[in-house]
Amino acid sequence: MNRAQASTLVFAILTALVTGSTAFVAYRGQRAAFEREFARRLTQLAELAASQVSPADLADARLKGPDGNGLLALQLDVLCSATGLANVSVLDDSSHVVYDVRAGFATAGTPSPYDTLSRTTLVRARGVRSLAFPPFKRGEVEVRAAAARIGDQPGAILVAEDLPRWEPELARLRRDLSLLAAVSVLAVAALALLVLRANASQVSLERRLSRAQNLAAMGRMTATLAHEIKNPLAIIRGSARRLPKLEPEAKALSDSVVEEVDRLSATVNRYLQFARGAGEGVSVDARGAVAGTLAATIDLLEGEFRAKNVELVRGQ
Repeated sequence: MNRAQASTLVFAILTALVTGSTAFVAYRGQRAAFEREFARRLTQLAELAASQVSPADLADARLKGPDGNGLLALQLDVLCSATGLANVSVLDDSSHVVYDVRAGFATAGTPSPYDTLSRTTLVRARGVRSLAFPPFKRGEVEVRAAAARIGDQPGAILVAEDLPRWEPELARLRRDLSLLAAVSVLAVAALALLVLRANASQVSLERRLSRAQNLAAMGRMTATLAHEIKNPLAIIRGSARRLPKLEPEAKALSDSVVEEVDRLSATVNRYLQFARGAGEGVSVDARGAVAGTLAATIDLLEGEFRAKNVELVRGQ
């Protein structure tokens, strides 16, 4: 794997990680926005409900409980029905229940379950206008609640509780983000594959081009060498043809020289043909070239073999 291919793979992996991370961050950000908006709404409802509780209603509820003649029970029941709250509870300064909308959840005069869930939140709520509870579970359901101080009543607070209703929206968002991330990753993977294939084709083309250039260079070198050899061979052949005219007894020797020069010239011509083919990018049968070169070499040495009484047998 070359550097370009490695860089492409690293880029594809990093892009996939960034895409997945971006989708996750977007989902977490949207969930946090739902949480903030829900907490804001819940604290506003708790403040509204607390503002409607009069000292007389609170005193009546403390004295007579849910069967009192005050409007506290009616007001809180209407508030729950109108706003869809899961529960509204009024607590005194010791976090005992004064009134609770949801029947069976808490009994008047008993310690409030909210005190068990988050006593620190209730203590802090008595010193501020309103305060949201940390998310808590009631059975298998995750619940949100907010506490608000009731007017000028020392230590009395109202707790509004509700169930989050954004899960369908979050499920839809998860599905959309997952689909978008998957499509993005597939697109990046397809692009990376195309780049890798293009790079592989380029590498292959460069190798073929390099081989063609090497063959062309070898062809030019062979052609130059062959031409350099042919010129002396022509002079030697011409001189050998003139020897019989000067020395009649040298005819046999001159004929032998001419014959060997002709063989060497034929070998040079074969190399020239190969050089022209290499220069034009024509492929050459390597086995045939080796056989031809070997045969030419044997032809050149055949005279020395005869002079030394060596018998050369050529195989088929």
